[in-house]
Amino acid sequence: MDISTILKAMVGLTAFIALLFAVRKTFRLLFPIRVTPSIHFPSDTYQMGAIGADIVNKSNETQYIVRCDARGTYSLKHIILKHLENPKTNP
Repeated sequence: MDISTILKAMVGLTAFIALLFAVRKTFRLLFPIRVTPSIHFPSDTYQMGAIGADIVNKSNETQYIVRCDARGTYSLKHIILKHLENPKTNP
């Protein structure tokens, strides 16, 4: 094999590895955190259920959570009707 062929292969491999790291860094810049929702609703109605979220920082910089919004999926009418059907369950 010729030296120039080996040199071209090494330059190509180095460029490919640099491209992988650049794509990874760009992805972390655009999506610095990962949020995984969780829900715990016990079958025993005497225990309270819980809705939570696990937040993972994928960035090298410190990320601060300044606001957290939660949105309901049911209308107020639907929530009230379900609560009237089973009043022991928290609304």
